[in-house]
Amino acid sequence: MNAEIVITGCGLVGAFGCSEASFATALQAGIPCVGECTYFSTRRQVAQVRGFKLTEHIKNPKAERSPRISQYALVAAAQAVRQSGIDNKVLGSESSAIVYGTGNGPAVSSERSLEAIIAKGLDAVEPLAFQESVFNAPASLISIQYGIKGPSVVLPNGHASGLYALKVGMDLLRLEYADRILVVAADELASTTMVALAQLGFITPNDKGTESAKPFHSTVNGASYGEGAAALLLERRDTAITRKARIRAKISACVVAGDDRGPGTPDPSGQALARALETVLTRAECTKESIGHVLAGTMVTRDSDQAELNALGTVFKDRTQALALTSIKPVIGETYGSASLMSVVAGILELEGAAMFVNPGPLGLAPPPIDLIQTSRPLPSNSAVLINAIGPSSAYACAVLESA
Repeated sequence: MNAEIVITGCGLVGAFGCSEASFATALQAGIPCVGECTYFSTRRQVAQVRGFKLTEHIKNPKAERSPRISQYALVAAAQAVRQSGIDNKVLGSESSAIVYGTGNGPAVSSERSLEAIIAKGLDAVEPLAFQESVFNAPASLISIQYGIKGPSVVLPNGHASGLYALKVGMDLLRLEYADRILVVAADELASTTMVALAQLGFITPNDKGTESAKPFHSTVNGASYGEGAAALLLERRDTAITRKARIRAKISACVVAGDDRGPGTPDPSGQALARALETVLTRAECTKESIGHVLAGTMVTRDSDQAELNALGTVFKDRTQALALTSIKPVIGETYGSASLMSVVAGILELEGAAMFVNPGPLGLAPPPIDLIQTSRPLPSNSAVLINAIGPSSAYACAVLESA
C-alpha cells in the first residue's frame, strides 16, 4: 500500500525548552543552548535540559520516579498527542503503535547498575534501577500512559535513531499494521557516556582547540553533548482527513542505508549517503531542483562533514540553483538519538513559515552547488525540505518533507 503518510502532532524537549515556540526562537536567534553541566562534574559545556518538571506537563505520579530520559520521552509524546487532537480512547487500542529510537538508552540507570555490580556484586543492584536501565523503558512508559496495545518497536541506532524510527513507523502504517504511530526518540546526559564520546572524538574540543561546535568549518572539532526528546504522531492521510485533523506536513519518503565500514567514523567519501539520497528523491518523486533546503545530519566531526558534503555534491552536482544547507546542532547541541527528529520539526516549521533557519557560524567553504547559508531567506514556494542523519556505525538516513 503506497498511502501518503502525514504528521498531525509534534512534541519537543531540549536545552531550548519544552515547546515548539522555544525551539523556533532558539533557532532564529542562533545562540547555542549550552552551559555548565549540573548533573556531574565536567569541564565541557553541555546542552542540558534545565528547569524541567514533569508535573508541569503531564499528571503521572509514578513517572516522577522515572529517569530523565523516560520523562523527556513521555512529555514529548504527550505534546504530540495533544497537538494531534486524537481521542485518548482511540489512541489506546490495538490499532496504535509506538516506534522509539535512542542512541544510548537510559544511560544514567545503566551506569548506576553497572557501578553497583562492580563495587558489590549482582545482589547490590537496585531492582528499579535495573528495570529502568533497559532500552525499551521509555517506550513502555508511553505505552502504559496511553494504553497503546499495538506494536512497540525500539531501535538503538545512535545518531540516526530518529529517522530510523520514522522509517519503521511509516512502514507499519503502509503495511496497515496500525492506523497511527507515535514516533519518539530520546537521550539523556550521562557522565560515563560523555567520557566515552569524548575519547571517540565526538565531543568538542577533540583537538585541544576552542570549545565550539563548528560544522563544515576547517577547524571542526566535535559537537556539544546534549539531551532531549522529540515525538511525531504519524497517520495515513485518509485517516487524518476522516477525523478532521490538522495536517502539519507530508513525509514523502524516508530511506535508511549503511556501508561496510562497521563501528567507527562515517566514510568521508559519502558514497552510502549519496545512494540513500538518490533513493529518497526517487521514492518521493522529487526533482533535485525541488529541494528548497537541507537540514544537515553531520555529527560535527571532520569525517561526517566530508561525508555529507561529498554526498550532496555528488547527487546535486547538476543542479542549476544553489542548494541551501543548515546544521541546527550548534544551537540545540548533539542530542544524539532525537537530533534527526528535531530536524524534522524544524523542517515543518520552515514549510509552515516559508523561511529557512540559518547556520550560526563560523563556517568554511563548501563545494558548489552547496550554500552554507548565514542570512535568513525565504523557502521557495512548492519546495521540499530534505533531512539527513549520519551515525558513527555505518548508519545513514534521509527523509523528504513537503507541505501538507
